[in-house]
Amino acid sequence: MEFVAPNLTSHPHGVTGTLDEDAFVVRLGAGRVHVSSIMPWEGVSRMTEADMRSVYRFLRTLPPVDIDRGPSYREIGWQPGS
Repeated sequence: MEFVAPNLTSHPHGVTGTLDEDAFVVRLGAGRVHVSSIMPWEGVSRMTEADMRSVYRFLRTLPPVDIDRGPSYREIGWQPGS
């Protein structure tokens, strides 16, 4: 398996384009889903709700980037449509 960082922008393919603020906060609060994730979930999941909302609002200020990175965790060599 390989990890590819997701598009965090507000583009429809991006994390903040697909999750509203409440869903983003729930996701960050849920912590680690994939054991091999390189994200420091233990620290992130302990952030205050206000901090999580601030991160979301900051990410929404970034210009949308039109790129669909595909699934973050996938088989090495994965290609769209496979």
